[in-house]
Parts: sequence; C-alpha cells; structure tokens
Amino acid sequence: MKTTNAQRKINIIKNIEYLMRTRGETKASFSNRTGLTRTTLYKILDGRVNNVQQATVNRISDFFGVSCEEIEDYDLEKLERLNETLSTEGNKNPSAIPVIPQSRYLSVAAWKIGQLVTAFPLTYFFGDESNMVAMKIETEIKGSFIPGEVIIIKRPPVLVCDSPLLYHSGKNGFFVVNDKEDNGMEDTVRFLGYIVGERL
Repeated sequence: MKTTNAQRKINIIKNIEYLMRTRGETKASFSNRTGLTRTTLYKILDGRVNNVQQATVNRISDFFGVSCEEIEDYDLEKLERLNETLSTEGNKNPSAIPVIPQSRYLSVAAWKIGQLVTAFPLTYFFGDESNMVAMKIETEIKGSFIPGEVIIIKRPPVLVCDSPLLYHSGKNGFFVVNDKEDNGMEDTVRFLGYIVGERL
C-alpha cells in the first residue's frame, strides 16, 4: 500500500500520540527512552516536519514493537480496536465449537476436537482459544443453567482465571463452582473445564 507523503505525516503523528497515550509514555519519557531529542519529537507532533527521516521512524517502531509500515501507512488505533473487537468486522477468525448434548457429554469427553466437529452441530466462538466445546443443557445445572442454554467450555489442561468451573460427580451430576479450591470434594468428582461463555 503506497501512502502519500501527506497521509504518511498524518499517520506518524496520530500513531505516535496513540502509542504514547496507550503505553503510558509522556513526551519527556518517550524522548529520554528512545534517544529522540525533545525538539525533534515536538516538531513531529506539531506537524512541522514534512518528511520524517526513516531512521527516526525505525527508532519509534523499535521502541513500541510495531513495524515501520504500520506507523507510516495505517491508523494503529483503528487497527487495534478492530483486532480486539469480537465481530465479523474484526480480525479474529471464528473457532468452530461442537455442541454436545448434555446426555452425551461424558461419553465423548475424551474425543479429540476433530472427531467432535464431524459428529455434532457447531456454534462459533470469536477469540484465540483452542480445545473448546459447547454443551447443550438438557437438565438444569442447579443454580447456574437451564435446559436449552448452551455453555462454551475450555477443556483442561489450561488455567483460565476468573471463570466458573464445570464438574461432574456420580452423586450430584453436573455442577458449577466459582473457584478451583479443593473444597473437600469427593474422589469421584471430575473436572470438565472452564465455562468461558454461554448462548441462549
């Protein structure tokens, strides 16, 4: 993508301001930490430099861990917002999640995801996750979920902080706990995963 000099100048100014704001840098700290003089930085940000030297752009991009092309050719604030957005306009690919009926869940819990996606209907989850399944609730999970709801489960081994945990025991059936402390649970309790979402 070839950017005009005028657009390049605007992008550099907007991106430096955005990166400083979101990364907690002041003009003084940014100048000190990158080695750019304050005079140069102020001139760039005030729009008084029509053609920022490539060495200066390299120094800025190295400091913030982004490419020179991103600083020169794109609106980083808009790009980061799109990348974080969980929508069809975002940049995250949806993961296909097999939806397993509650009555069959335990019998297929050890199956690989590849086997499950060919055997069950799918729902989608936008994010960077893997090893995820969904359970369609058929019998109420006391105090948590009712029939017809679908819960998205991140299967172990993994640690997901601040997410409810799904268990099963022969005595109590499926149940949800809000923290992973060993609250004197019996030996027959089986940890099934972390609940990371739900669908109605």
